[in-house]
Amino acid sequence: MIGKRVTVAGFRVSGHRDLQRPWLEDFGGWVRTGLIEVPQVVVPGQEEAAPGALLPLLCGEYAGMAMVSLI
Repeated sequence: MIGKRVTVAGFRVSGHRDLQRPWLEDFGGWVRTGLIEVPQVVVPGQEEAAPGALLPLLCGEYAGMAMVSLI
């Protein structure tokens, strides 16, 4: 990317509050219809498994959403 002079910029929602509701409606519709799939990882265990599920998520080992199964 450096050799091609590509610029990567972040996007902060707080600077565009007027777009939050339309975005949530659009994105929610895309998820509901299956146009976008949110990856999910389910970690077995009880409450004590939560810290162990959070660390890999923060380190980038999981994409999407991590959940701890309480059953």
